[in-house]
Amino acid sequence: MSGFERVNVSVRDGSSPPAVVATRMNPLREEVDLSGVPDGAWVVCWSGSLADDMFARDWGTWGDAGMSALKSFCARVAPEFGARGLRLVLRPHARHVLSDAFRCRRFVDENAHGFVGVALDAASMMEHSMLDDVEGHYERAFEMLGPVADLVIVTGLERGDEEDGPPGRPPAAVEGAFAEMVGALIGAHVPGGTLVARMIF
Repeated sequence: MSGFERVNVSVRDGSSPPAVVATRMNPLREEVDLSGVPDGAWVVCWSGSLADDMFARDWGTWGDAGMSALKSFCARVAPEFGARGLRLVLRPHARHVLSDAFRCRRFVDENAHGFVGVALDAASMMEHSMLDDVEGHYERAFEMLGPVADLVIVTGLERGDEEDGPPGRPPAAVEGAFAEMVGALIGAHVPGGTLVARMIF
């Protein structure tokens, strides 16, 4: 399954989850090859950036050009996703088109494609300037997206050098008080049938 990695997911209500795969590709700059993905799978994909470096800041990505490119990507893959029963789950990131909980929720509410959903990945929506109020940012993200997200991605945060990129990249361990906070937010805002995954990228 070239270009995709299997994702281990759990469901709190005990129901049987679909197969979930994830790709590291930038959908706004690369074409997706789904030939190795099993029919009926959920495909987790970054919402993408117009920048050469997918994790660099790019003002155009946050504007109309970025959203237009994301919608064009969804339209291009719609025929194959529909024919094969696949579901596209867009993963947000502070430096991508779906950069925060508000943009994710608006995308969900206005999305014209039934096969497309979003993931709640609070760590990836963080920037270094937000680390002094992690609890507040997480609370707002879970309140807005928890009820509607297809998938909750649980990764840790690491306060490193800002030049190395945002604090959620690469993901850090989820442990201690941080793990307790995330668990409480999932319990308070996320339906029992929503998939939950820990990601390694």
